[in-house]
Amino acid sequence: MPIKLAANISYLFQEKPRLSDRYQAARDSGFKAVECGLPYDYPAEELFLAKNKAGVQHILINTPSGDQNRQELGLAALPAHENEFKDSLEVAIKYAKALDCKRIHIYAGKSMNIITDNAMETTYYDNLTMAAERLKQENLIGLIQPMNTVSVPRYYMSNFDDGHVQIAQVPDRHEPDTPGEIDFRYILNLFDELGYLGWIGLEYTPKGHTVSGLKWIKDFGYSL
Repeated sequence: MPIKLAANISYLFQEKPRLSDRYQAARDSGFKAVECGLPYDYPAEELFLAKNKAGVQHILINTPSGDQNRQELGLAALPAHENEFKDSLEVAIKYAKALDCKRIHIYAGKSMNIITDNAMETTYYDNLTMAAERLKQENLIGLIQPMNTVSVPRYYMSNFDDGHVQIAQVPDRHEPDTPGEIDFRYILNLFDELGYLGWIGLEYTPKGHTVSGLKWIKDFGYSL
């Protein structure tokens, strides 16, 4: 059963400065689907037109990350930010519907020293419950993603099951065939053996040019 690879255009095709131009770049390289983290610096209409012109699916976006000056990475688990989280979810829904994107990754946020874990757990539960009901109304799927504490210190979400897969080599976050600690030939073959049917997002930073770096897909025996 062939695996399905989606280009994360927040990371790939940065040779194109505008996010909207990366849809066509992905299609020209053979991708049938893309994902991205934060599309909110661009009008939804611009991205919609670019996606449709390129003829690709957009399979995943994140909720807005919050206040970068406070180094926030999401709002779902932050007490006293419930209204901000609700507003950010509505923004994500607007973009998801415009892009015909069925999955929204809900950023949890970072643990703060002045906030107890119990308070964050309660807030996270309540906000996810609200989000699940709201997304159900729009026929959308909410996802949560644990992040390692090396790359993202103090990120609240630390336990997980899997609903979506993204890959990058460790430790430099380059292509799967670059030197690193993970044997991606084995990992991808294991996904195939286990019957994983979802998309696998390529959330790596190309070591060089995006297109030349995609040779690993053919070398590993896969196609787009």
